[in-house]
Amino acid sequence: MANEDLARSYAQAIFEQAVGRWQKALRALPETIDRAGVEPRLDNPAESFERKRELLTRTLPANTDAEVRNFLYVLVGKNELHLLPQILASFDLLAAHGPVRAAAVITSALPLTGDEQHKLEQKVQAQFGQDIDFEYRVDKSLLGGLVVRVGDKVVDGSVAGKLTAMRQALNA
Repeated sequence: MANEDLARSYAQAIFEQAVGRWQKALRALPETIDRAGVEPRLDNPAESFERKRELLTRTLPANTDAEVRNFLYVLVGKNELHLLPQILASFDLLAAHGPVRAAAVITSALPLTGDEQHKLEQKVQAQFGQDIDFEYRVDKSLLGGLVVRVGDKVVDGSVAGKLTAMRQALNA
């Protein structure tokens, strides 16, 4: 147990250093960009990426971290530099509270047993990743089967869903 606590302490220190480095670098950017008055040109789709990159490079302090500089090039390349304040706010939240976990909403016609939930969770995690919170709902109109929703992805294995698909195929 002592080794686990020590390892967690080291991991926390690494995390704080990495996050702190990015926060410090990113927090200085809006003021630097505002002061130079270049944001409209950096977000302008009519400007070439090469021109924007050159302008941004001249605007940033020479000691700007290469990873931060590359991140800004991505934003500029997508004409999304205006998102920087929102990105900073979201980054601060993540730094304070950890990454947001995905949510899986499992809807079934009947309540699932603990064993059924466990097996289903393993399958969903194998497909979508380990960091998922599960919510279970019952909807008798499904008639049978399941509907699994993770983010914007939906897997409809319900009887009602299959009947609807069959009806659409017959009508086509």
